[in-house]
Amino acid sequence: MIVRGSCGEFIPDLYLYSPCSDPSDHIGFLSDILLRIDKDKSQEAYVLLLATIARAKLIFGDIEGTKADMDAAWKVLDELSGVDSGVNAAYYSIAADYYKVTPSQMAPPSEAEWFE
Repeated sequence: MIVRGSCGEFIPDLYLYSPCSDPSDHIGFLSDILLRIDKDKSQEAYVLLLATIARAKLIFGDIEGTKADMDAAWKVLDELSGVDSGVNAAYYSIAADYYKVTPSQMAPPSEAEWFE
């Protein structure tokens, strides 16, 4: 059975949402869910969803948006204690992937720089 629907459209008979093929639809769908989460009451869910949005932005090439979402997630995560390991893993996984694709200020000097 092939199911087609617009991005994020709920398909009641199957209890699932249709996939998003357009990056802006995908990120928009996740951002709409983020607006529904009470940041004060569900901080772990908020961080987890921000990490998911940051990953989507990184996959679609929005480096600045990825960094902004990572920073927002870190502000909340840094103040939490006793965080579920899955939430930490989601944040640090996207952070590692982000720093793989962006040049770091803390990168060790190249061999040529050592001998200048």
